[in-house]
Amino acid sequence: MSIPKNYSEYRSDIDGLRSIAVLSVILYHVQLSAFEGGFVGVDVFFVISGYLITRLIVKEVTSTGGFRFGNFYLRRLRRLFPAMFLTILLSLLFAVSLFSTEHLQRFGGAAISAIFSFSNVFFWTESGYFDSAADVKPLLHTWSLSVEEQFYLIWPAILVALLCYVKRLTFLALCALAAVSFALNYTVFDGEVTSLQLPWRVREAISDGPSTVFFLMPFRIFEFAIGGAIVWIERRSLPTLLRKLFFGVGLLMILVPIFTYTEATPFPLHYALPPCIGTALIILARVQSGIGRVLSNPVALWIGLVSYSAYLLHWPIYVFYSYYVFTPLTLAEQLGITATTFVLAGLMHRFIEEPFHHPGLGAYRQFGTRRVLFTGGGLLLCTLVLVGSIYQSEGWSWRLPPKSIAEELDLAYSEVNVPDGMGAEISMGKQVLIGAAPEDATRKGLIIGDSHADHLRWMFDYLGKKYDISFMTSTMPGCPPVFGAYKIYNDPSLANRTSACRTNIDAWESFATDARNDFDFVVLASRWAWMFEPEDYGLYSIRVDYLIDRANAPEIPTQETSREAFRARMRSTIETLLDAGTTPILVSQAPNHGKELSGCKVPGLFFTDEQIRDRCSGVSQDLVRQRLQWIDDEIRAIAAEFEIPSVIPTDFFCVLGEAHCRSMIGTELTSNDGNHLTNAGSLFLAHSWENSWGEMIPAPFYASREEAKALQSTTLD
Repeated sequence: MSIPKNYSEYRSDIDGLRSIAVLSVILYHVQLSAFEGGFVGVDVFFVISGYLITRLIVKEVTSTGGFRFGNFYLRRLRRLFPAMFLTILLSLLFAVSLFSTEHLQRFGGAAISAIFSFSNVFFWTESGYFDSAADVKPLLHTWSLSVEEQFYLIWPAILVALLCYVKRLTFLALCALAAVSFALNYTVFDGEVTSLQLPWRVREAISDGPSTVFFLMPFRIFEFAIGGAIVWIERRSLPTLLRKLFFGVGLLMILVPIFTYTEATPFPLHYALPPCIGTALIILARVQSGIGRVLSNPVALWIGLVSYSAYLLHWPIYVFYSYYVFTPLTLAEQLGITATTFVLAGLMHRFIEEPFHHPGLGAYRQFGTRRVLFTGGGLLLCTLVLVGSIYQSEGWSWRLPPKSIAEELDLAYSEVNVPDGMGAEISMGKQVLIGAAPEDATRKGLIIGDSHADHLRWMFDYLGKKYDISFMTSTMPGCPPVFGAYKIYNDPSLANRTSACRTNIDAWESFATDARNDFDFVVLASRWAWMFEPEDYGLYSIRVDYLIDRANAPEIPTQETSREAFRARMRSTIETLLDAGTTPILVSQAPNHGKELSGCKVPGLFFTDEQIRDRCSGVSQDLVRQRLQWIDDEIRAIAAEFEIPSVIPTDFFCVLGEAHCRSMIGTELTSNDGNHLTNAGSLFLAHSWENSWGEMIPAPFYASREEAKALQSTTLD
């Protein structure tokens, strides 16, 4: 196909598209429920960028016979970097004033990665984009800017080479590149990458398929290429009726995903095609009057003009405001954040974007290029020194009170990896050795379950070292250690875990009862209430999963069938372990404080001590006890029935007469995300449980159950 000859310098419909894109992203990010699919606005931006950059490159190459890469990158730098740098600088000031040490340290790493355009890689190595921890990452949204900037690094070179050497095949080559990028989405998304001929370290790195295809640039190339393809297709003159049809269909293809997609939608994959193709159809239609006024009216045009500044500012504003109030936002607050974003975006566009993008205009024209580069370079260097210091010094801990004794106890913790072959049948999760060294231990135990078993490592490391017991931990996220049962993860993005958990439970049973392992006891722990309690939890909402009895699977799982499965299968689990000659220890669930607590310990610059205590308090103790009463009572009953030890965390964290369950001991948090124990919380539970024994020390901490029973009987007499 030949190269189009006619280009217009300004397209009002493209600014209108930008307005839809940025509004959808902002309204999604402030958590307006109607815009759950608003994240597709980023894909609209990608298509627009692909079109504009390809058009610019093609125009220069065809008109001059070459391409000035230096000028191209200087223009990109002037267009993108000043506003982004100011956003990072302002975010740094707020982060230092508001953030806890762990969040400030993470911010330091994010700031460095954003400045050097690899924040998509930085956040890929952390949790997913839709993770709850996203709410404490004010630079998370810069991942998409890094994807664009990485695209700018490779696209001009590829396109110029094709235009200069195989001009007639350029369009087909770009289509082939897009097809490869799109196919890679399906190759990597499910995490089954063992068939790829890649080094094992690379296969391990991309095994988290959904995050890999979401964050990394190669898997987004097809979206930019869809925009680029328009440059070749738009040369054909289209009838007015067809252009209006393209416009209407394209608009629907963007709007429907915005209102129907959710965080559970697998993305990008083919779900990215409707908004991308819809954007391409609107660009191709070139409708700027009549029905095109939907995108070309003054309001849409102004929003489109300030869309880059609005995109940069909205997420830090949301994160820092939410961090300050530390409660779910009201509708008025959500709309207030949106309005504030556009007011500040207008100012940033006027005084930062425009002067740097068009240096010959405005109040900045008296500054020469050298002076701007010198001043900007100095600020950049100072900022890098500051954020580097924050990252290396663990978040400037000097801003907070000194460490407490509880935190210092963590220095005694140690773990080693499980030797090769030991526990190899466990299909998924984490396995480590803690407590006494295996060669020095007089007894050994196994800890199995989900992350609520994993957070007991500090507890049993302390007890193991004190009582000469070596522990092996084997945990899998969300998987309950109930033999003869399995769990349904009520989340489409976690569907593959149901079968993996079932396999793990079988492996746990085989491993725990194998006479060759000769475990003296087995600890069973999980986030039990996930399967037995309703979704509503005060102002918060918690996913509801289901426990299924394999021998008596219900047609429709419910909360009650899950409870029945636990009553039956946990008793048979205990019997199986006792028959194998080991002593089970049942651990109930740690209190769920109902909200993220990792950011509650903050500097006192803007907060009083009372405000900090309130921030670190979760839902009421009554609500915690109400949610955990069933599982606490059931575990007490099973432990009493079989005369085995049990640990009921609410007995120690939820003191009668206090309004809230304890989330802090001294100055240290006992929970960081609202339901998992910190090292200090795990150690507090260890000491509290140990102190509750009196002279009735649980059987596993003696050479045999018979010896422990004899001692307890003597003590009672």
